[in-house]
Amino acid sequence: MIEANRSRKLINKDINRIRGMFGWAVAQELLPVEVHQALTRVKGLRRGRSEARETEPVVPVPEEAIRAVLPHLSPQVAAMVELQFLCGARPQEIILIRPCDVETGGDAWLYQPGRHKTQHFDRAKVIVLGPRAQQVLHPWLDRDPESYGFVPAEVAEWQRRRSRRRSPAESSKSPGSGRPGRLAAGAHYTRHSYRVAIQRACRRAGIPAWSPHRLRHTRATMIRQDFGLEAAKAVLGHTDSRITEIYAARDLAQATEVMRAIG
Repeated sequence: MIEANRSRKLINKDINRIRGMFGWAVAQELLPVEVHQALTRVKGLRRGRSEARETEPVVPVPEEAIRAVLPHLSPQVAAMVELQFLCGARPQEIILIRPCDVETGGDAWLYQPGRHKTQHFDRAKVIVLGPRAQQVLHPWLDRDPESYGFVPAEVAEWQRRRSRRRSPAESSKSPGSGRPGRLAAGAHYTRHSYRVAIQRACRRAGIPAWSPHRLRHTRATMIRQDFGLEAAKAVLGHTDSRITEIYAARDLAQATEVMRAIG
């Protein structure tokens, strides 16, 4: 893995995945338990103790960089970026949003993703959407409740309509023209296609490329500066298995108060 130039963090993630695969095989009685026990003794790589490549820490995206890419994105992807920036959700939670997952009653909307990072721990995830986030999302909820709000095929159709309005010379020179079919596959964006759309827009805007995951860090940093660490934890849904249901209820109330004010 080191020779393949994988980063230390990615190598450690893969080691954990391998342990999980062997643990599953033991649970299915396909392997003796001693095999998995032996694998638990294989430790991950430590910083500075191997030749594995280190990655740069994830840093927030400057607000000016976010504003710079919006004119170069389709309306759908621009809405995804704005929504993620306002509520601090993970990219996966934005691309999978559906009308049936959003409770629109009250001054604060509650989005409960059908799939999220901690669902295998049997934890509910609720993302609070404030007034600005509601304004961004509202136009994309007018569809079948079970369908996804942001659909690549609709972006492809938007690109075709836009290209027909241009002259042939302008269409041939426009970034990404002639490739709308790449976006048409699938009922929703993937994390990869969402990231690629943003990074293409960064190139068009002439700024360094950034990934959508950094939008979450941007919002976390802003909330922590203005409201404190506990508020950032509540809004982003960072939980611990030892936190009781009382604390979970407190966190939701605090997240709602913060997002009413800023999101």
